[in-house]
Amino acid sequence: AHVTGGAGEAVTARWSVTVAHLDGRRWRVTVTAVDDALPVPASCGAALGAPARMRVDAVQST
Repeated sequence: AHVTGGAGEAVTARWSVTVAHLDGRRWRVTVTAVDDALPVPASCGAALGAPARMRVDAVQST
């Protein structure tokens, strides 16, 4: 994971992952954690929280 953010900036985490299909196709996907989601419960009956939303920034066939 790569974490970015400077003075006064929101800290974000970014990942590059490989997604593979059973038929052999593969993609390199860049994902960023975004802290702009509406409050939702982490599980049934839990208190509301602000989980990070995962945003796909790029998809490349490999």
